[in-house]
Parts: sequence; structure tokens; C-alpha cells
Amino acid sequence: MINPIPELLKIIEMKNNRKPPVLMLLAIVLMALISMHGCGLDDPADADLLLEEQMIKDGTHPILGSWRLYAFVSADGSSKVAKPTVEECKTCYTIVIKQDKTIEGKPTINEITGYFDFKNSTIKLWWATEVCTIEPEDERHLEEIIPKINKFKIEDDQLFLFYPGNNHLLFHRTIEEP
Repeated sequence: MINPIPELLKIIEMKNNRKPPVLMLLAIVLMALISMHGCGLDDPADADLLLEEQMIKDGTHPILGSWRLYAFVSADGSSKVAKPTVEECKTCYTIVIKQDKTIEGKPTINEITGYFDFKNSTIKLWWATEVCTIEPEDERHLEEIIPKINKFKIEDDQLFLFYPGNNHLLFHRTIEEP
């Protein structure tokens, strides 16, 4: 970008045949600095982050709502459907992601709570255990995984919760709130 200040100063000097007033010079310098810096966001990732945050406030972000665990997926692509299935228990393994960035859910017997953040797509979940003598096998498996989850991704109506080894839990969007 060509610096317009020297040219402007020459024009002013020629017109007045004297040095420009100090205030005029300061105004020109200030305008040049403002025009060089701009007023937009320099990093497109920052703009995306602001858009994501605004969508949360508006309640329009695709992560918001109710999700049900569908499968445990290994890094090699193999998967195991979570039991009990949705046909056997509509509210089992369901989480609700809210506008205040909190997460609540109920696998079968116990409870899950947590939060998410769009910066680095991070997510943190906790497991609250209730006293129970019979617990489904998949719930015990989920109990081991939940504290390890650290990232999330959304594609269409699917939510991926990642844990070490590029393994993930696959959730599908549900229509009914649990």
C-alpha cells in the first residue's frame, strides 16, 4: 500500500506555501493509521467463532438440542450399537445441549453433566453415579469413556464426541426432548 501522507503534505504546502498546521498534520496521520489497520477481524477463525457464539445466543446453532448415543466407534471404523437401543428405551443415552453451553443427560441409570466451548471445539463431561446393583454393560463402558472425551464435531444430524486414539461416540439428533 502506498503511503498517501507525503503526497498530501506536498499538496498542502504548495497550496499554503507554508508548513501545515499541527492539527491538520495530526488529523492526516490519524486517518492514515485508521485506514491501514482496518476495522475487520484479521483472522477468519475469529469471525467463525463470533458467528458460532451468536448462533448459540439466538438458539439456532445445530449443536443445541437433544442427542442420543447411537454407537461406540473405533479409530479403525468398526462400531458397536449402544444397548439398550432406541426401540428398547427412548430416553436412554440421551443428552441435551443447552444455550448456556451446559450439557445434561441420562444414560440409563446414572447422570451426565458437562459443558462445551467453540474455541478449539472442546467439550468436558462428568459422570454422576447413582447406587445401583444392575447396570447395563454399555453404561459401564460409557462411564469409562466420558471423562476422556475432549473434542466434538457436528455433521448433519450427527454429533461426534472424540476421545484418545481417534475413537468417538456417535450421537444422532432426537426429535423429542428427554
